[in-house]
Amino acid sequence: MDSYQRYQLEILPVENECYECSDDDRPTLPVEVLEAVDQGNAAVIQDYLNRDGSVNALQEEESLLSRACALGKVEIVRLLLQCPDVHLNVKFEGATPLSRAARSGHVECVKTLIDATVACNIQLDGSWKAISKCLKTQPQLHPRSAAHILRGASSKGHWDVLRLLLETEHHFVREDLYPLTLAAVSQNQWDVIYSVFRRHFYGKAQLINEVFAVTVNMRSWEKMEKVLRFIDGDWKFDIAFVKAALAGNAPEAKRLLAEGRYDTPTLNGNLLVSAAAGVEDEVASLLMTVKNTYTKKTYSNALFLAALAHCAEIVPKLLHNEETSYALSDLHQANEVLIRLPRYEKRDGFLVAYFGEYLKKLDRVL
Repeated sequence: MDSYQRYQLEILPVENECYECSDDDRPTLPVEVLEAVDQGNAAVIQDYLNRDGSVNALQEEESLLSRACALGKVEIVRLLLQCPDVHLNVKFEGATPLSRAARSGHVECVKTLIDATVACNIQLDGSWKAISKCLKTQPQLHPRSAAHILRGASSKGHWDVLRLLLETEHHFVREDLYPLTLAAVSQNQWDVIYSVFRRHFYGKAQLINEVFAVTVNMRSWEKMEKVLRFIDGDWKFDIAFVKAALAGNAPEAKRLLAEGRYDTPTLNGNLLVSAAAGVEDEVASLLMTVKNTYTKKTYSNALFLAALAHCAEIVPKLLHNEETSYALSDLHQANEVLIRLPRYEKRDGFLVAYFGEYLKKLDRVL
């Protein structure tokens, strides 16, 4: 099991996409209305629609939208997209309206289609180069469209499109960014990960902790340091101490601590790395001897990371320390991590029970 799979808690599912627009029971589109597209005669098409003509009618399997996109008739495309029930993905000769516009180089039609806010979600496959070009020239999209493209690009690994989207001011929520970040970890796209971490969204702290755990498991010192700075801009760690702690070399770790050369940010970082790695009992006890140094934020993050690492040695010590108290949300979050982990084993079940008893006691106090 690699480092990505080991720490992967869940990937939130991409919402169901409306990609299949059935041709069944479609009315026949009058030839003269379809020919109005060729002539750019929007008045004829508007009159047809005003007389309850179907925007999804077909003339020899071709729709108004498909013909308008193929010819680059952007004003007619905009007119048709005013119909909320228009189907965006009806194929003519195997090509969707979007792919026909992309193949013909009609960038404005592509932009108009991907920014559509009708009920049907547009199929993006086959048009990623054109979408990338649109985002370079006109990056602002409707929020729904931007989120749809981000999810599609995430699932297909179109990192150029994702980089462009993350450079914009579009607001993306956890459901958008969580699966994107975990996919980026698996594909080693660290510039994308750092771009996500610079954004503001609910659930960001948990996501950063998960990625930090991956970097610790990889023993990637540079990435560990970069991700740690996203948890707290002042924190750092000492490689010599961390190597000793992760190797279970308690005497060496004790010697390094005794030298007293570590400042507060480094001591806090050392604890987080150790919690994320899951150190042995002797090292865990040693870390807890450092008094009046760790911040409340450090304890909260260390608890989550230790639960993520399923570290039976350090979790009880973190819970029983006298220097801090945990928010109920911190405890619930760490407890849920233990239950969800793919590597959960029955022999570690006491940790789940331990959290449960701790939460019950806290509930009685509250």
